[in-house]
Amino acid sequence: MNASIDSGLASVGWLLVLFVIVLVIGVCLAMLAAGVGGYLAMKSLLLGVNPEALEKVRGQRERKAIRQREIQRRKTLTLERKHELQLARQGSKDTAAVARTQMRNDEQPQIDNSAKAMDQWLGFFQGERKSPPESLPLSEETLPAPTMAMSAAGTEANDRERGQ
Repeated sequence: MNASIDSGLASVGWLLVLFVIVLVIGVCLAMLAAGVGGYLAMKSLLLGVNPEALEKVRGQRERKAIRQREIQRRKTLTLERKHELQLARQGSKDTAAVARTQMRNDEQPQIDNSAKAMDQWLGFFQGERKSPPESLPLSEETLPAPTMAMSAAGTEANDRERGQ
């Protein structure tokens, strides 16, 4: 039983040593990173910024800004042209619609209100015409009797037959 306890303690000891080694390496890496960062910070403070490099970067930024403004200007011009073309197309469609409407109005005869009223009266009375019932056969008995009103030509023909 003592052997199993000793082997357990031995494995715990190795883990403790391994933990210490990892901890030391981690602290060394953190100090190295801080040292490199500190070195770079001190270098930039002591030496300052190179004016030529600063002018180079500033010129690149200005050229990029000019390119972006030119691209934006082109896009704006393109959109304005498209909008103008769309308005022109819409205007031509509206003009064509107005012309079609005027042509339709010109084709229809201009009727004054009194003629329209007369047409309405005639239409009203024409709608009252009744056809003979379809169930009755047409024969001399079902036809209406002749009336006394005759045309002038009909009376002349009748007068000739009578010898007058």
